[in-house]
Amino acid sequence: MSEISIDEKKIINDFSDIDEDNYRSHILKIISLWKIDNKKKYDFIVLEEAFNWKRLAYLILDNMNVNKILKSKILLWISSPHLYAGFSEKEFKGLIGYEKYSAHLSYFYGIIIERCLLCFVEQELIKRQTSYGNFVRFNPDDAFQKIYEFSFTEMFKEFCEEYRIDINNYSELDDEKFTYWCFKKRVDFSEPSKPASDTKKGTTFLFSLLSSESKRLKINNQTVTNPSKKVLENDVVNIIIPNPKKASLKPYKYNLKIVYEDDDLLIIDKPAGIIMHPGAGNYDNTIVNALI
Repeated sequence: MSEISIDEKKIINDFSDIDEDNYRSHILKIISLWKIDNKKKYDFIVLEEAFNWKRLAYLILDNMNVNKILKSKILLWISSPHLYAGFSEKEFKGLIGYEKYSAHLSYFYGIIIERCLLCFVEQELIKRQTSYGNFVRFNPDDAFQKIYEFSFTEMFKEFCEEYRIDINNYSELDDEKFTYWCFKKRVDFSEPSKPASDTKKGTTFLFSLLSSESKRLKINNQTVTNPSKKVLENDVVNIIIPNPKKASLKPYKYNLKIVYEDDDLLIIDKPAGIIMHPGAGNYDNTIVNALI
C-alpha cells in the first residue's frame, strides 16, 4: 500500500459508503478533493501539467477498504479506455473539477494521442514502402523526422540533458515525460494548422485500434479494452484471428509500358505508385493483376 498523508486518508474515509452503485462518482469526487502540492513529485502528474487521473485512482483504491468483488469492478472501470470515465464530458468535468479536467486533456492529447500519431505516421510509411514494391525502405526514425523534423536520437538526447534523466534508470514515467515534451515541441514550433491535422491522425489511429481490438480478444468472456490487462492463473483467453484475405488475381486494366518481351521474359518500365503483387491493403490493383 502506497504512503498517503493523514489529510488524504481523511478524504478517502469521508467516502466510506462506496458501493457498486456509486464507486465511479465517489472516486472522481475524491480525486477532485485531492490537493496537489507543487513542491512534491507525483507519478500521476507529468511535467507539472498533464494529469493521469487513472494512476491517482489506483492509488486511492490501494488505500480503500473494499471487498474483492467491488475492487475487481473498480479495477475494470479504471482500466477501460473511456475518455470521460464512462460519463458525459460535462458530468466528468463537474466531478473532478475544471483544473484536473484540463490537465486530464493535456495527458490524453499530449501522451496518448501523441503516441498514436507516431504509430499512424509509421503505418503511412510502411504503406508507402509497400506501394513502391519494397524498393524503398523506411526505418522507425523516419517517422520521428517527419513529425518533429529531428531524429529520435537528437530529441531524446536533448530531453535527457534538459531533465537530467539517468538512462540506466529510465522508467515508464520518464517515457511519458519524453512523449509529452515532444508534444509540446511539436505544438510550439509547428505551423498553426498542423497540430490540428496531426491530432486528427492520432485520434483516427486510436479509435481504429480500439475498434479492432474490441472485436478480437476476450478474457473470461469479457472483451479486453485495456492493452496492459494482466492475464492471471486460470484465466480463459479467447482470441479471434481473422482469416487472411485471398488474392483475387482479377485482371486489372492498366497500361503497362513494355520495354522488352519474348516467350520467357517480360521487362516493363514500372512507374511509381503501383505495387508489384497483391498484399495487405491492396489485393487487386497491382502489376501482377495487370499482367493477367
